Amino acid sequence: MSSEKEFKDALKEKLNAKEFQFDEVNWLKASGMLDATREEKKKRPFPYFLVSGILLFVTIGSFVIYKFSDHTTAVKETAATNTNTQLPETKQASNNEITAYQKQNENIYVTEEKTNTETKPVNEKTELAVLNEKIETTNTEKSISQNSVKNQAEETKNTSTINIRSKKQKTTIIKNAVVFTPNQEKENTVPVKQNNEPEKQTQVNTIVLPTVVESNTVAETKTTVNEAKAEEVVTYVPETNTISVDPVKSVVAVAEPVKRDSTLKLKEPAHFVSFEAGTSYLFGWNNPGKRDANGVNPIVGLNYSNTLNTPFIFSMGIHYTMVRNLSYSNHVVTTTRYNFGEETDVMVFTPTTMHYLLAPIKFGYTFKEKNIIGIGYNAAYLFNVNSNVELYAQTADKKGNATVLKTSGYTQGFKTLDSQASLFYRRKLGKDLWLNTEFIYGLTDVKDNKFFNSNVFERNMGLKLTLIYNLFKK
Repeated sequence: MSSEKEFKDALKEKLNAKEFQFDEVNWLKASGMLDATREEKKKRPFPYFLVSGILLFVTIGSFVIYKFSDHTTAVKETAATNTNTQLPETKQASNNEITAYQKQNENIYVTEEKTNTETKPVNEKTELAVLNEKIETTNTEKSISQNSVKNQAEETKNTSTINIRSKKQKTTIIKNAVVFTPNQEKENTVPVKQNNEPEKQTQVNTIVLPTVVESNTVAETKTTVNEAKAEEVVTYVPETNTISVDPVKSVVAVAEPVKRDSTLKLKEPAHFVSFEAGTSYLFGWNNPGKRDANGVNPIVGLNYSNTLNTPFIFSMGIHYTMVRNLSYSNHVVTTTRYNFGEETDVMVFTPTTMHYLLAPIKFGYTFKEKNIIGIGYNAAYLFNVNSNVELYAQTADKKGNATVLKTSGYTQGFKTLDSQASLFYRRKLGKDLWLNTEFIYGLTDVKDNKFFNSNVFERNMGLKLTLIYNLFKK
């Protein structure tokens, strides 16, 4: 009886021990126990890295914008000062001087008209005196009246001729107006002397000989003398401070507006902070009987660009992307128990998605204003891996029910750092919108082949298509 009692006690101890039958609940407990036995590896969640990267990028961008703000403000103030300064004045005729010539010419014209009108009463008086003395016959009276009519017609003709000539001289004086620059006005300003000789000459014109005694030849001589005197009066222009100026150039200088200095241009923005989003298509890699990691993946991030020296441009940024559709490689963890036979607990880790933070650095060349072509380098950091975990129990000849769980943070077997070379082309679509196409070629193997027992070189290679929008520019 004692042996049976000992057997029962031993059986109770076995049942109460940590070794127990595995069902779905107990498998989870076993998984927790296995994880607890491993060295706990500190993993930072994805939001932590995303927020840290954004804060770092914003800090750098703010510092750069603040650094160049003072320089840009100084450039704008210099441009405003140059705009407000006096522009070089085109040599053009002074309105006051042209008005003075006009008034002078008009005064001569009015004086000449008054002189001609005043000669008529004198001539009439002289003619009446001669008529009272020498009227003898009706025939002589008729001849006198005929001569007076001819003289009046000739005087009217002379007056109109003088008026026409004075108007022509008036326009000639305006066209040949003296042109002064601001400095010449100060140095060569001499009051224009009003010549008194024309007034004396007009007084001479008022002396008219009796028309009765004069013959036609004498009248013609008088008219010629009057024309010559009047022409001298009209064409008289003071020679003091005169400058020989081409009339055509003077008229063009007056007609053309003053042109501002067009060489002052605002400085083009040299610093840009942009947002980039799009997709990438990875070609994946060939595994025995299966292609892995091919498909479309999202990309999102921020960039900072600087035009180093036109037409060259430099840019760097921080992006987030992922590599999906992993299914071939896996890692198996087994635990063997001996309890009324041999039993094995199996845990199969199959990675499905890798999460990366990218730091792209690019150098580009701008041509035709809207096109950029260049090369780049991407430094990638693997911060998380999503995996499927399959749990099941296996005996010598039987596999138990399997349970599949999803987990993250298990990065064993993957290289933390990755690198890629790139060749890109950008096309400007709008004022601040660009289309970016890029070919990427992986330079390193993303997996540890010894850990996964593989001999395939797995590299990230494919095409990227994104849109870039400039958020800020300075």
